[in-house]
Amino acid sequence: MSIAHLASKTAGNSPAVIEPNQGGLADLWHAQVALRPKDIAIHWGVKRITYDALDRRANQLANALKKKGVGEETPVALAMRQGIEATAALVALIKLGATCVPLDLQYPRDRIAYIMQDSRAQVLLSETATEEAKCTVGDITRICLERDREAVAREPETFSGPDDSAERRIYIMYTSGTTGRPKGVQLLARGIRRLIFENPLLVIRPGERVAQTSNLAFDMSLYEIWGTLLNGGLVVVIAKATLLDSHALREALRDMRVDVLSIGTAVFNMMAQAYPDAFSQLRRLIVGGERANARTFRAVLESQPPEQLVHAYGPTEVSIYSTTHQVRLQDTLGDSVTIGKPVAHTEAFLLDEHLRPLAPGQPGELCLAGVGLARGYLHQPELTAERFPTVSGLKDGEDLRIYRTGDLARWDENGNLEFLGRNDHQVKIYGHRIELDEVAKMLLQSGLLWDAVVTLQERPDGEKSLAAFVVPKEASPNLEEALRDFMLAQVSKQMVPSRFVVLERLPVNANGKVDRPALPKLLAQRS
Repeated sequence: MSIAHLASKTAGNSPAVIEPNQGGLADLWHAQVALRPKDIAIHWGVKRITYDALDRRANQLANALKKKGVGEETPVALAMRQGIEATAALVALIKLGATCVPLDLQYPRDRIAYIMQDSRAQVLLSETATEEAKCTVGDITRICLERDREAVAREPETFSGPDDSAERRIYIMYTSGTTGRPKGVQLLARGIRRLIFENPLLVIRPGERVAQTSNLAFDMSLYEIWGTLLNGGLVVVIAKATLLDSHALREALRDMRVDVLSIGTAVFNMMAQAYPDAFSQLRRLIVGGERANARTFRAVLESQPPEQLVHAYGPTEVSIYSTTHQVRLQDTLGDSVTIGKPVAHTEAFLLDEHLRPLAPGQPGELCLAGVGLARGYLHQPELTAERFPTVSGLKDGEDLRIYRTGDLARWDENGNLEFLGRNDHQVKIYGHRIELDEVAKMLLQSGLLWDAVVTLQERPDGEKSLAAFVVPKEASPNLEEALRDFMLAQVSKQMVPSRFVVLERLPVNANGKVDRPALPKLLAQRS
């Protein structure tokens, strides 16, 4: 497909119909550069850059990387923070057909070293000497823009790369699991293509100002960057410190005239508690990442809501968002909010432990299929086979490759998916199987709390109990007693937390999710 043809298909305000299996990302990028060369592509603080200027900068960097031996699917570690230079690097990598290995610079050195070694990165690309020093492992080839900027600037401003391919591995994203070593998820170009077109609740309109709040190692950044630039939008970079400060985020959304914002559930809960009207100027707010509390959605909808409030769900292994639902006031009358229906080119199944379909209304493991599925886990064939099995009989008798999410869900009467929590959040206490998310959900039904998270605590002698971390609507010296009495009247005593930790807000990590590893420390401080 020619650049002119692609440009014509992506020029309008309606969701473009682009076949995800017929091309990569570079051609789509070139189409936007041809269509809107002088439009602003990125707004970062006081800095701005147009589409054609960003393209020229990316071409210079692509030429420099090619001289270092970077080619198709060469792993390149990216040690950069959000901004113009990082985005130019991402564009350079898709032009080369290389694989980006984004590094979270907040990670400990040992974790970064593991990712560098496991990914077998051939080149380390950084912006500053500090970033380079933190991420250097062995005698890896390096380009540091702080040091090598003049050399890169001498490279040609044009570049001719390999043919685009939907099957090309464009990212290795390492999961941020709290236990064990991180897993490298191999994402393909077709997965990103399927996400950013044809989905009315996700597609970005030309010229829209889209906030980038995620660091490059978090999968939501793929939507924020590529969903914006490949649709002719403008990326507005918002710093981590701003994201985690309710007042600062409210001011930034207004001052930067943001149209579209994607945030994690924990940040949304924090904002709904402090400033439920903060999203009033948005055309679209996308919330996802954890089980949602209907009360926080209702607080926003009853204030000054955005034009669209979207609840989204999706794991990294299926190229980010896999289901979406536009939330309206009538959707918030229960305890939770549906995660909706699958996006384009994606299918959802609820299966039992033997991977057999369940009847409507029965809870089961949510399994996903479609062109968004990752290639698998890097260097882990057994785990890939376990989590990405091929199953017969799910669709017209065909064999179908699926991803087992490990999440529990069920279909509601409207054909939407209700998210029920994680399989691995089930615990046993005195022989009773308990779903931690269900305990948190019940605590919220008391009407006394904005938010709650429940964890399992185990003493050295093996004694197990539940601890609840709660954010009250109002301060009260009798809160713990009131919550315990409420729970005893509703559930068995095994589901009643033995410890309550009252917080002004739940701890949130850099990706906008509840920072669960930080909870035990908070519990110890209150002991």
